[in-house]
Amino acid sequence: MASLALGFVTPWSFTPTEDLLRSTQPSMQETMRRQHHQSTRQTMRRPQINDGGVLVVLVVLVAGLTLAIIASIKLYATATAPAVGARGQTCREARLARLLTGWGNVGNGIVHMLFVLLLVFDTDLSATICLADERCKDYFENAENPSGPVFLLVLNLAIGLVTLHGGGPKVPTAWNAFAFVTGIFIPAVWPRFISEGLATWPYLAVFLWLAIFACESMAFFASVTWYALKDVPA
Repeated sequence: MASLALGFVTPWSFTPTEDLLRSTQPSMQETMRRQHHQSTRQTMRRPQINDGGVLVVLVVLVAGLTLAIIASIKLYATATAPAVGARGQTCREARLARLLTGWGNVGNGIVHMLFVLLLVFDTDLSATICLADERCKDYFENAENPSGPVFLLVLNLAIGLVTLHGGGPKVPTAWNAFAFVTGIFIPAVWPRFISEGLATWPYLAVFLWLAIFACESMAFFASVTWYALKDVPA
């Protein structure tokens, strides 16, 4: 009888425990899923902390653009045309705008030339100028074939030299406006530089990019001012 009783009691004694474990497993999984979902939502809601150095650079860039705009407006407002019938005389402000345009394009070409040299001779430069264990060309997709920077180098130098030797304002104004505006919207140019370049690129690459910004800004605002004074001898 004892054996019979043991045979009957033993199965019934373990079955509720197993059923209880099976019944609690879905609830535990549901609880873990909810906790994971809540932690994910809290992480997504947490505001991202901006880098202070990047913010300082952006403030300086905006300040530079503001000063360039103010200088262009002042240059245009103070321009005076030569006296009627005067030959060989030019407007000082228009000539200054033409020279700023030309040198801005020439400077842009020179900076692109330095950038191409940085990509081509990166093996030697990385050990001296760039970070010790990094190569500058690893950050740029066109490093193996820098045809884009070479094209910008040649075009900017050509436009700048023609402008300095007495060319008209239409071509440099059109090109500088195109380069200035499209660079803002092309993801691989200024958006990538602001979101990635300022924080991760080697310092020399960041310096050259900021130099390009300075030359492009000067050439753009000066050429627009020069075009506004196109009827005045420069």
